[in-house]
Amino acid sequence: MLGSYQGLGELAQKFPSIAHSCISALRDFLVIPSPILPKLHRPHQGIDSTRVVASESANIAQAAFDNLRDTALDNLCRALRAGLETDSHCIQAFLASVSNRLFQAEKSDMESTLVSTNTIEALGHIAVSLKDTPRTMDFILQFFQQRFCRPPSSLDALIVDQMGCMILAKGDAHVHEEVMKMYTMITVESSSAYNIGGGDDRKQLYR
Repeated sequence: MLGSYQGLGELAQKFPSIAHSCISALRDFLVIPSPILPKLHRPHQGIDSTRVVASESANIAQAAFDNLRDTALDNLCRALRAGLETDSHCIQAFLASVSNRLFQAEKSDMESTLVSTNTIEALGHIAVSLKDTPRTMDFILQFFQQRFCRPPSSLDALIVDQMGCMILAKGDAHVHEEVMKMYTMITVESSSAYNIGGGDDRKQLYR
């Protein structure tokens, strides 16, 4: 399976005219998501064994999950870079498609947490890998800003982590400045909520 997703990235690079199809396949693998991902991501279900064996099985399954997802993410970035050769708006189109999928998943899907996590991870990877392409980081930062704490959720910590990766990548001075402003806001408001002993839910989750 790993070879299949590596092949999609290679095909897109060799034949940019079909990059869109490769991007769609890799996107769907991550955000539909492929049936194999939930099974590997929840390996503890259906294990009728000792706790030690179950733990070892869970670790193996999680490692396989991480390997699959990382391979898909890496090759998605390759396909998007190739796609820019024939469509300068392919990254914006990708953002629109995953935003729509994320909205649908959170309204109705049992796998909404996995879809949401994969989406945030994908966007973080794209921001770093394609940092040299015009406005890519900026588009993704806007997505993170619109999503962060709206409403507050467990994804907020992952968004903060991905924004940190964007800063370390040093790809866009404006993005660096905006992320640092957000970090400052989070720090100040979380301290305020702690000291006062109150505050709204958003400030409590900042803390």
